[in-house]
Amino acid sequence: MTIIEMPQPLGLFAGQLFDRGIEYLEAFEVLSGDGVRKYHPSYFLCAHSLELFLKSYLAAKGVPKSKIRHRPKQHDLTALLEECNVLSLPDVTDLKDFASAIYSIESRLRFSVSDQL
Repeated sequence: MTIIEMPQPLGLFAGQLFDRGIEYLEAFEVLSGDGVRKYHPSYFLCAHSLELFLKSYLAAKGVPKSKIRHRPKQHDLTALLEECNVLSLPDVTDLKDFASAIYSIESRLRFSVSDQL
């Protein structure tokens, strides 16, 4: 049996990334609400949500899936934001500072865990 895969339109891919970003954001809100102190997972969920939103924007602007999936700095939020800005991302107050801070914190937490293994 031969399986034939149809290419997925970028608009659908962008929508799927956006929907996944919302799921991670909602999970972040649940995990970080009501006095719950789960810092490592919370920062990861927040960072990943932003990453998915930015990748969704790139796909919506016509950046091929292969370029989105196989970037040199796959999870670098500041680099992703810069790519989006080149494609005329509307100005969001403090987004650059937020992306930089959340990426920095999440990266440090990720590396501190891997150092302990």
